[in-house]
Amino acid sequence: MKKTITVIILILIVIIFSGFLYYFWQKNQQDPVIYETEQASVDTIVKKTVATGSIVPKEEVLIKPNISGIIDEIYVEA
Repeated sequence: MKKTITVIILILIVIIFSGFLYYFWQKNQQDPVIYETEQASVDTIVKKTVATGSIVPKEEVLIKPNISGIIDEIYVEA
């Protein structure tokens, strides 16, 4: 009785071990991943940024003449 149980357990261990070996062999047979490469080149890097919004001044200065009258021309450009 003891001998048959020992033989059955040993047979099960051999079957399980061979199953693991077959599994790892199958997993190793998969095709490797092939990556494409490109030739390196020298180029310039241009940084461009698009920002949306508005510009708000920190302080506003009102231009007021010291005398009353009509201003014909302003010689300063913004």
